[in-house]
Amino acid sequence: MVRAQLLRSPPLRQAIGRCVIDFKAIAARLAADAPSLLRAWFPNGKRHGREWVVGSLKGEVGDSLSINLDTGLWADFASGESGRDLVALYAAAHGLSQVAAAAELDGAPTSTPPSPTSRREKPARAVLMPAGLPSHHCRHRSLGDPIKIWDYRDAAGDLLGHVARYEPTDGRKQYVPWTATDNGWGAGQWPEPRPLYGLDKLAARPSAPVIVTEGEKAADAAQIIAPDYVAVTWPGGAQAWAKADWSPLRGRDVTLWPDADEPGIAAMTSIAGQLEGMPVILVTPADAPKGWDAYDAADDLLSWRDVLAKMMPPPPAPKGNGSGGAHIEDFATPLAMENPADGMPSVIPPDVAGAISMWPFDRNGTGQYLDNLNNATIALEMDETLRGLVWWDEFLQRVLTGASVADPSDSANFTIGNAPREWSDVDDINLTLYMQRTIGLRKITTETVHHAVLRIAHERHKHCVRDWIATTEWDGVARVGMFFPDHFGCDDNDYTRAASHNFWVSIAARIYRPGCKVDNMIVLEGEQGDRKSMALRAVARPWFTEQHEAVTGRGFFEVLQGKLLVEIGEMDAFSRGDVTRVKQVITNEDDRYREPYARAAKDHPRQCVFVGTTNKDDWHRDETGARRFWPIRCLGIDVDAIAQSRAQLFAEAAALYKSDAKWWVMPEAETRDEQSQRFDHDVWHAKIAKYVDTKAEVTTDDILTDCIKVPVAQWSAVHKRSVASAMRVLGWKHSRVGTGDDARRAWRRKVAPSS
Repeated sequence: MVRAQLLRSPPLRQAIGRCVIDFKAIAARLAADAPSLLRAWFPNGKRHGREWVVGSLKGEVGDSLSINLDTGLWADFASGESGRDLVALYAAAHGLSQVAAAAELDGAPTSTPPSPTSRREKPARAVLMPAGLPSHHCRHRSLGDPIKIWDYRDAAGDLLGHVARYEPTDGRKQYVPWTATDNGWGAGQWPEPRPLYGLDKLAARPSAPVIVTEGEKAADAAQIIAPDYVAVTWPGGAQAWAKADWSPLRGRDVTLWPDADEPGIAAMTSIAGQLEGMPVILVTPADAPKGWDAYDAADDLLSWRDVLAKMMPPPPAPKGNGSGGAHIEDFATPLAMENPADGMPSVIPPDVAGAISMWPFDRNGTGQYLDNLNNATIALEMDETLRGLVWWDEFLQRVLTGASVADPSDSANFTIGNAPREWSDVDDINLTLYMQRTIGLRKITTETVHHAVLRIAHERHKHCVRDWIATTEWDGVARVGMFFPDHFGCDDNDYTRAASHNFWVSIAARIYRPGCKVDNMIVLEGEQGDRKSMALRAVARPWFTEQHEAVTGRGFFEVLQGKLLVEIGEMDAFSRGDVTRVKQVITNEDDRYREPYARAAKDHPRQCVFVGTTNKDDWHRDETGARRFWPIRCLGIDVDAIAQSRAQLFAEAAALYKSDAKWWVMPEAETRDEQSQRFDHDVWHAKIAKYVDTKAEVTTDDILTDCIKVPVAQWSAVHKRSVASAMRVLGWKHSRVGTGDDARRAWRRKVAPSS
C-alpha cells in the first residue's frame, strides 16, 4: 500500500504530528461498521454475542482476543494487551503508533479497510523462572479474581508460573497465563517453547506412561481416573500445541486424550506426529457428546466405564514387585452384584451395601436412592470412613481437610489425619467418585457433593492459630517486652519495651477477639537487605504476607484473608495522601470481602496486625502527626533467634492478653520524640521554630515578612502552605482571634505539641 508506506517516512510522520487528528471521530466512524470491519481484519475470528473473538492480534484462530462490537473496547487475555477503540486495535495489530494508525484509517472506507501491514513484533517479555519463585494471586484488572489456579512447575518442583481460570459476569470462561519478569508478575505466556503442565510429576515417575489431555482441568481429572499414568497438558489451548516443548515425553508410552471436537482432535493428531517414533495411542470416544473430555468422564465415570476400558490400554506393569496399583480397567470392569437397596447392578460389596441400606436415604417410588443434597449430607454424616473429613477454619476462612485419597474406589484409602490442607476441586471429584462407587449414589454430581461438604464443614469450626498456640505451654520466662531490643538490635528503653509489649499483645488480641481495636502500627527502619521482611515472616509464618496492593484498592483488603501479620513496605515512598489512607485503614475493625465458595461479600472482623517497613528515617510527610506509627530503628536483626523463641513468644502473648493486658499504652514524651524525628521537615522548619520559640501568637504574614523575609509581591500559596505545615508540626493551631474590625487569623500554641 503506497499510502501506508508514505506515512512511515520520517518527514510525513513529523507532518502528521503537527496535524490535528480527530481520534474520537475516527473511532466512532469505525465502530459504526465494526462487524464488517473486524471480519475483514480478522477473518479467522467469529461473533460471540456482542463481541468478535479471535486467537490473537496476529489473527490466529481462537478466542483470547475479544473486541466489543458496540464500543470497540478490546483485550487480549493471553498477552495482557488492551485498548479502548478500533484505532488502538489497528495500531496494535499492525505495529503502528496511534497517530500513524489514525492517519491510515482517516477517510478510508470501512467496507474496504486498509490492507494489513506487517506487524512489528514487540520484544518478547523477559520471563523469569528462578527457583523458589513465590506464587501469585492472579487477580486480573478486568476479569477479577480467578475461580481456579494451576501451578506450572519444572522437573525440580520449582514454580514457573500459573494458568488461571476466570468466569466474568458475561459467563464466558477465560484462561490467562501468569509469568514473572523483572517488573514482577504479569499476564503473559512463557517464551517458546512453553513448558508442559506436570513436569514435576514426570520427573518424579520416570517410567510411568503418560496421558496428554487438552487443558489443566482435564489433566487433573485424568490423573484421578488413571493414577498409574502421569497426566500432562500444555498452555494456550488447542491452537497453541506447536508452541509447547514436547521433549520431556521422549522415551515414554503416551496416550493422547483429545476433547471430543474438531480442534481438539486436530491438535492431538498433530502432537502424535510431533512424537513420531514413540509408542503413541490416540483415543477418540465415538459416542461422546461434543466437547467431552476427561473431566466429564470423571464426573460420571460409571456411565463411561466401558468406553474408557476400550479406549485406554492398561499401563505396563512397573519393574519390581506388584502391579503398581489400580488403573482404568479396575474402574471399568468391576464385579457386578445385586444391591439390596435398589436391585440395580453395583460395585458395592454385599456387607457394605447392607450397612448403607440402613441409612435414612431419600428414595424414589421404586426404592432407588435419590442423588440429592440430603443424601450426600447423610453419607458424610453416617459413613465412619468420612468422619472428620472436613472442617471450617475460622482464621483462614476456608474449608480444610486432613484426608489423603489414593484410590477413591476403595473406602479403605480414605485416610484421615494427615497434615491439614485446603479442600480442592480434585477432592470434590474424589469424593463424588467415592459416593458413586462405594455409597451407590451413581449419578450424584460434583456440585451436589461440594454443597454437602460446605454444609458439614460449617458444622465443625476450628481455628488453626489458636490450636497451634494451645500446643505450647508458656514456661514463665518474660520475652515479649524485650522483643525488639533482643531481636532487632534497637535501643533498650521504655519506648522500645512498650512497643514490643503492645506489638505482641495486639497480635494475641486479634487472634482471640477478632475485630478488636488496634489503632497503631510498628514501622521497622533499616538498610535495604537487612532482613526486616524475613524477620516478620519468621514471626508469623505461614500467616504472613507482604502487601503489594494499592492501599486505596479493593485488592488490598482481599489479601488480608487468612493472614496474621501484614507488611506494608516502602513507607518512605508514600505521599501525604497515602499516609493518611494508611492511618485510616489500620484502624478498621472489619473488612468486607467474599469468602471462597461464597456468593456474596460480607463483613469480617479483622484478624491481622500491620507492620510498616522502610529504608529511611524521614519517611513521614503528614504534618498533622504520626501518632498511629511507632518507629523502631533496626541495627541488627537475628532471624534465627526469632524462629527459636517464636512459640514461647506467642504463648506469653496469649497469657498476657488473657490477663487483660493493654496493647495501646506508650510513654508519651518518648513516643512523641520518636515520631517527630521521622518527619520530613520543610527547609524552613528550623528557621521558623527559632523565630516563634518565644512568641505566644504570630500570623503567617509575620513569619513570611520577618522570618523568611519573602517580599510581599512574591508570596504564593506554596509559601503559605509551607509555613502552615511547619507550624502544625511545631504544635501551633491556626484560629480566628479578636472580634469585629480587629478579627484576624493567627497561630497560637496548643497546650501540647502535635504528635
